[in-house]
Amino acid sequence: SLSVAASLNSLGSLASKRGDLAKAEEYHQQALAINQKVSPDSVTVAHNLGLLGDTAIKQGDLSKASQYYQHGFVLKEKLAPNSLSAAISLYDLSVTTAKEGDQERAEQLARQAWELASNQAAVITGDEARQAFDKTAARYANNLILRQLAIGKTGLAFATMEQSRAQALQELLMERHVLTNIADSTRWNEYESAVAARDQSEKQLSQASADELHANEELAARRKEKAGAGAINRAQNSLRTAVKNLDEAESVYTQARMKADELWAEIKKNAPRTFTPPLTFEQAQKEVPAGAVFAAFHSGDKQTVLFLLRPGCDCPSPLSAYKLTLPRSQLRNLVNKFRQDIAQPNNIEDATLAGRTLFATLFPAEARPVLHSAARLIVSPDGPLWEVPFAALVTNSEGAPVYLGAEKAITYAQSLTLFAQSRHDAPQLVQGHKTAALVVGNPLFVVDPASESSLRRTRSYICFGERLPPPPLPGTGVEAVKVAALYGSAPLLGKEATEAALRERIDTADVIHLATHGCTDPRRAMSSGLLLATSEKHDENGGTDNDSVLQAWEIYSQLKLKAELVVLSACDTGRGQAIAGEGLIGLTRALQYAGARSVVSSLWTADDQSTLTLMVAFHRNLRNGDAKDEALRRAMESVRKDPRSSHPYYWAAFYLTGDPDNPSLGNQAYRPELQAAAH
Repeated sequence: SLSVAASLNSLGSLASKRGDLAKAEEYHQQALAINQKVSPDSVTVAHNLGLLGDTAIKQGDLSKASQYYQHGFVLKEKLAPNSLSAAISLYDLSVTTAKEGDQERAEQLARQAWELASNQAAVITGDEARQAFDKTAARYANNLILRQLAIGKTGLAFATMEQSRAQALQELLMERHVLTNIADSTRWNEYESAVAARDQSEKQLSQASADELHANEELAARRKEKAGAGAINRAQNSLRTAVKNLDEAESVYTQARMKADELWAEIKKNAPRTFTPPLTFEQAQKEVPAGAVFAAFHSGDKQTVLFLLRPGCDCPSPLSAYKLTLPRSQLRNLVNKFRQDIAQPNNIEDATLAGRTLFATLFPAEARPVLHSAARLIVSPDGPLWEVPFAALVTNSEGAPVYLGAEKAITYAQSLTLFAQSRHDAPQLVQGHKTAALVVGNPLFVVDPASESSLRRTRSYICFGERLPPPPLPGTGVEAVKVAALYGSAPLLGKEATEAALRERIDTADVIHLATHGCTDPRRAMSSGLLLATSEKHDENGGTDNDSVLQAWEIYSQLKLKAELVVLSACDTGRGQAIAGEGLIGLTRALQYAGARSVVSSLWTADDQSTLTLMVAFHRNLRNGDAKDEALRRAMESVRKDPRSSHPYYWAAFYLTGDPDNPSLGNQAYRPELQAAAH
């Protein structure tokens, strides 16, 4: 029977993991015989052939592996043409053919596999579903890039990388511009109701996730202190309850999300195709600003590829590619070591050594002349490289450290296509018009200390496991006053800095500066958020409009911004979940979708005083007309030149994403009294 064949295949897989390849082949052959007898030439048979091909690869028999994969592909194309299952067989054939030495044929097979995977993506609806698909499909793009580089087609490899980058976000941004204006009112109202239900379930899921995390921490604490059996049992029971509630919340959320996605798909059926095609190599050259180099990293399981695009350079070709024989796991270790050393502000030697090591690894010697020839750097990270403060990389091999961020104005981008799109969108603020600034600082997290116990279930208290109110941030209050003065506006401070007050102003703000605590959810990036003042009025219906935490999913789902710039002057706001092929999922991405042209966010909890100095200098530079990337570079310099804050820990935490230019924030009639007020 088919169940016996499935069991035999499972035994074969176990034998393969143990290294007994002869036994593995025997089990898979037995299963194939049964499958062919019960269900001849079926998809099940094709899957079985794939397992035999995998075994043959491990045995070193490439010819036999190719035969198995080819047979499986023929069956899949007959039974399920143009399917993702067929793409898997093509992928396997491509990898095997490359090992056999036929690189041209391997590239053709890889291209067919990628085209099938890309076509499947067109029918995926919903952000989370598309993220999951892009993560799965990333290996097809990675294989094609390597095959194209192997035959010297660097331009095509670059185009493939662009095609595989941030596709979900690109489609969402285009849909946001178009579909809201063409949907019929009945269907749109139905969709908005579904979104409201999804948002409510998202809130419950975020709460359940926080409760489960806290229950785990409580149990670990009781065990560490060697508590009695009763206390440990109570903690275990609390954890079991929390896990059960989390499972139920995930189920409810998934159903609500799928309902909203289905309605969105129906709306899209009547809409023109709104997706912007990825840039070709020829188009890409025109989108890199004058004097800039675009550095894109493509991180695979076994190696990383660096692409450098420098139009107009005095070099043989504007595009070059460098294979870094660096597995993703080793790359992650280097990044973690760099971040650990930067977190030690009293040890400049280790931070300098780690910065030199990582720079030399990421930018080979032959790539550095192109890099050094540019004044601006647009970097497109991948995988663990989203955690890297590129400004803190050390470019010289000895002596006092020379930082990449001192030499270059740096901007981060998910892809060159998205970077170009952010620059082509017309600014909503006209040069010379008054800039509306929303500035928040030092929110009051406890309205009345005497009522603290009654507020223990408010959002700011349970932000991803935190059960105590966060400490006040007096420095952010000073920061907010000084930044607001540069724009001639009044900041929201203390108890006035509630979520409700922020929501009243945020849609019309040209500049948004939020100086507060950040919360990073380690498991659900879209539940990460910013803490605001605890309101004296609580929504009895469980709403999230004034619950003291503005989360990424709320920004994504509920806000429509016109902001030229959003600055998140809070800890870890630039971190999130790195999705292969999609980039970083979290607050920055949510703000881009909501409409922000540029976002400044952070990679760690920076020093209070140095952040104040950096942020005031950054906004002052903007008002003086500097481009955003240059304004941030000079602001970092103003902190770094003080010997007390020269360590990268103090100045390198913040990075810019989006449009690096400054078309409208410079104040040509800059009033001296505003300059003075910010000092």
